[in-house]
Amino acid sequence: MRRLLKKYLYIADITVFLTLLVLTSFYMYKVFHNQTLLEGYDLNTYANIIDKWRNVFFIDSYPIMSDTAKIILSINNNAGVALAATVTLYNVLTIVVAKFFFEVETKKKMLSTFMAFALVYVSMLYSHILYGYGIHYRYLGVWSPNPWHSGSYITCKPFAIVAFILGAKTLEKYEEELTAYSKQGINYVKYILLIISMILVTLAKPSYTLIHGGAISLVLLYRLIKTKFRNIKATFLLGLCYLPTLLVLIRQNYLIYGEEAETSEPLQEVSGIGVELFRGWKYCDNIPLAIILAALFPFVMLIIHYREIIKNRLYAFSWEIYLVGLVSVLLLYETGVREDHCNMFWGYMIGLLIVYVSSLLLLINDTNLKYLIYNGVRYRVVVCIEWIFMLAHLLSGLLYFYYIYIGQSTN
Repeated sequence: MRRLLKKYLYIADITVFLTLLVLTSFYMYKVFHNQTLLEGYDLNTYANIIDKWRNVFFIDSYPIMSDTAKIILSINNNAGVALAATVTLYNVLTIVVAKFFFEVETKKKMLSTFMAFALVYVSMLYSHILYGYGIHYRYLGVWSPNPWHSGSYITCKPFAIVAFILGAKTLEKYEEELTAYSKQGINYVKYILLIISMILVTLAKPSYTLIHGGAISLVLLYRLIKTKFRNIKATFLLGLCYLPTLLVLIRQNYLIYGEEAETSEPLQEVSGIGVELFRGWKYCDNIPLAIILAALFPFVMLIIHYREIIKNRLYAFSWEIYLVGLVSVLLLYETGVREDHCNMFWGYMIGLLIVYVSSLLLLINDTNLKYLIYNGVRYRVVVCIEWIFMLAHLLSGLLYFYYIYIGQSTN
């Protein structure tokens, strides 16, 4: 009987997952395709670039998105359709990656399905009431883990999640594995996959690479000092895993800022990074409130599960990545004509997405029927609070998506 019930639950989960995947793919595609037709949107600009350079590969600063679109373009001969299909494909891949990760970690099928779809829709909280408190837009100045107007950001999401997971997994045991005398003690597959995922996310959008690299560097430096350099071999070997990514990152930055970068402005006016506290945070007069509105649910989970920071490497690493992204936008900004573009915030927003991944994972674990029955009223109240804040971000995100779907501004 139990085996039969398991079978029916498995069939139900697969049916729900595939049905939602088809529906969400349809509506996401329509949103992205509409943007390829409207001037002023990034997707419209990239559709024109892809159409112009359709037969030339690996020349763009975001080659995974552009080259995938060019492959699809060779089949259907419409750059807008090809780009919209590409961005939809990678957003769907984000759902699949999240579903697989949540299910492997928790063994909860249906709940993992729900959280995987929630992950791609959660957004900042917003309300017209907030406009009197230094908030001027829904999205601009507050920012979101799921902006819908950047194809390169959406393309990088599945690779960023995989790189985050592998980065956390390698940090758990690298000191033991990489100093072992026996080769059997090293899980080479894990490190090879980390190298590949970091290269792919860098080719998709380098913003995540910078905050992941910053977080991993701080962790390695801390452990190196704490062990009084006794783990220097392991630190060096793990650092070597990021060397290929560094070389790819240099190439990406050259394409963006180098002498061959296409621009209508003098080079000295567009390239460079400045350092000044809060200068880069534009379109908002209340930064603390903006930070809270973007990540209230993760902050609630952190308050409830603060002990996890010490004993859960994956959860700790997600917050380290988020904090590196946050500090970078508080201190750094692009100089010249790029300053108002707020490009530094792509790293901050992908850091937001990563901390939502770890927070949703905790929520799945907390939503355990046995715990809810036997752990008393207090436990049930805490879990209800967690769900309330998560659903607030999810409903805000679904409404935000609806506004964009009917043609309102992404701002």
